[in-house]
Amino acid sequence: QTYTRNVLAGNWPWYFTLSSGPLYHYLIAPILYVLGDGYDQIKIASITVSLVILGFVYFFAKRFEGRLYGLLALAIAGTGSWLLIFSRLGNSQIFVPLVTISTVYFLYSYIQTRNDPWLYASAFAATCGLFSYPQSFVVAPVMWLTAVVLLLTGVLKNRTELVKYTIGLSIGSIPFLWMYVTDPTQVTGNYVTEKIAGGESVTGNIPTILLRGIGAYFTAGDPGFRSNAAGLPHIDIISSVLLVVGLVALARKTRRALAPLFVIPLMLLHVPSLLVLRYPDQVPSASRSLGSAPFVYLIVALGLLELYRLLQKHTPRFAGGVVALVFLVSVQSNIDRYFVKYTSGMPYNDVPIGREILHFVERLSPDTTVYVVGSGWRKELPEPFFIQIQMRNPERLKRFDPSDTLTCEELAMIPRPAVLLWSFDNAIPSTNVVTCADEFRPMLHATKEGVPVFFSAALTGIADPKFVAPAAPASETPQDEEQRGTDASGNDTAPLPASDVAPTIQEVLTVNGVEATVTSSAIDGGSLPDLFDGNNNSMMRGANQNPLDIQVAFATPVQAKTLTFNMAGMKNFVAILKVTSPAGTETYEQSFPAADLDQVVVFDLQEAVAITQMSVSFFEQEVPEFVMVNIHLREIIIAE
Repeated sequence: QTYTRNVLAGNWPWYFTLSSGPLYHYLIAPILYVLGDGYDQIKIASITVSLVILGFVYFFAKRFEGRLYGLLALAIAGTGSWLLIFSRLGNSQIFVPLVTISTVYFLYSYIQTRNDPWLYASAFAATCGLFSYPQSFVVAPVMWLTAVVLLLTGVLKNRTELVKYTIGLSIGSIPFLWMYVTDPTQVTGNYVTEKIAGGESVTGNIPTILLRGIGAYFTAGDPGFRSNAAGLPHIDIISSVLLVVGLVALARKTRRALAPLFVIPLMLLHVPSLLVLRYPDQVPSASRSLGSAPFVYLIVALGLLELYRLLQKHTPRFAGGVVALVFLVSVQSNIDRYFVKYTSGMPYNDVPIGREILHFVERLSPDTTVYVVGSGWRKELPEPFFIQIQMRNPERLKRFDPSDTLTCEELAMIPRPAVLLWSFDNAIPSTNVVTCADEFRPMLHATKEGVPVFFSAALTGIADPKFVAPAAPASETPQDEEQRGTDASGNDTAPLPASDVAPTIQEVLTVNGVEATVTSSAIDGGSLPDLFDGNNNSMMRGANQNPLDIQVAFATPVQAKTLTFNMAGMKNFVAILKVTSPAGTETYEQSFPAADLDQVVVFDLQEAVAITQMSVSFFEQEVPEFVMVNIHLREIIIAE
């Protein structure tokens, strides 16, 4: 995201970051320019790239053996969980299969037409792999070797064609060579060399690695949860059988000369996944072998085509039905692999903790610093770095990791305004802050489905533990005394909402099907519509307003019997409601000296009335003058 933002800003970045090269970010920049550069938009860009991959698969298969083969290849590749998973991940590795299939498509187009632009297009596409991921560095040499074999089989007619292809590959590689010469580490880096380097057992690991690589399609695939349904083969069992049938079909005399277009990329694009000599347990890898996925699906589809033609020859009445049944069984298997096994294998059942944190943080006021306490609450989630690179102002996100680095002393020195975020497993962020727990008021956040994702707390006080509160006013005016009183517990009550209070923010909304003008004290989180959206996980936060005043004026009267206010993070407060109807104005008051974490305030109006206006004030009690007050309100519900 940060890389693409630099592209859109006109900075023209050209480097590798986290093993990812520059080209994919330039490819998706136009999409993000139109849609925005958020988390969801990046996924849409990834899906768009995967659709282009499917287009190349279809048109290559159609060129190779007709429309039926094209449709079968499109159906197999479009429903296979391998490509689907990487389309969904939204990272730049989806660019690798685009490079591989487009390279072969252009080369085969040249073979059919003998038009040089197709040959140079293939060479250019192959060198694009040099600017993608380390696993795609091999695309150019693999395609050169494919061209050599095609020359030997007579598909390429003379050496001149191979020379042209070599020249095209060489020219396309020049920027990559320049990058390597100027800074070798950004191309290879410790990550790549550390995987390949090994000790005394490297030679002994090779047979194990080869067996694991072959087994990826038949017995056991990538054990990682992120790029595969952990441990399952990369393709379903039906596709595994059809893969063998397809390989046999390529050996037919009519296809043998062109078989290198399928077989050489299929075999050699696995080399990056097999070069992890130091860690044989990391083989197979769905990500490092992703470039071979289009060819796997093409061969599987060829196997299905062979089955159809065999059945059509012997039992033509049942050929279409049997092939359709086989395909549907494969589809059902892939649905189960993706929507059940893959999702259930994700940390915390694929609940997007990081995205929920991102949405919460971006709704806070720009001057608020956010501190994430700990990380990896569920396996690797959340990953603060990946939250940070998607933020508009990433410098606002800071960390206490591990969580025991947060102490009361550290807490006291954090500049305000600040918010702590920590695991939903613990009511407090660290065992070291038990004695100063009054400094924050925990609030549990959950998804729309009610699944907890994190705790948050706005820090009270100021960033100076030696700060002395200013002295209280010498005396109160008579007007002050008239508006103050005590409740049954002896606490000071809030002043009644005054009709002449100037609204800070105002919006016209639809409330209970009626147009209403809603006004509120200043806020620094959420919005007024959050109060009436029926979602208890959204909320509005007052910007150091005590009391927090909200007024709703209806264009036409609304029938109401109960008014409910869902609060969050309150400890000791008073709620005062004024309801205006044709019969007059009634005032209601409730006190909560020991409020629940998510206190629900319900006002019963005794009988249903047609209200034309309501105003409510929430007043936190026993708050020192130097402490910031951020009152949180989740929802307002008006019911008959």
